Amino acid sequence: MGARYEFTCPKCGYRAEVSGSLDCGFQAVSITVLCEDCKELLDVFLEDIKSYELPSGWTPDKVDCPVSKDHVVRIWEYPDECPRCRSQMKRQDITVMWD
Repeated sequence: MGARYEFTCPKCGYRAEVSGSLDCGFQAVSITVLCEDCKELLDVFLEDIKSYELPSGWTPDKVDCPVSKDHVVRIWEYPDECPRCRSQMKRQDITVMWD
């Protein structure tokens, strides 16, 4: 079963509700990415991956930002920086359990 958490930045107040890493439910796998252009964290469901391990050589170039396919995305794993001010994000409570 997968989980989503609220992540907050104590410096600028940015908030995001994401898994915070690679996460796996019973029928789906998601990964948290940062869109460098939008300065937003988002979870992306990976249709071609079915386990907690990414295939060797897998890169997020197969992942598109929902705003534009031209945006640059990278994997974001807690603990990591705030996408807006680069301070350390804090993980809060679980907000949703999913499968």
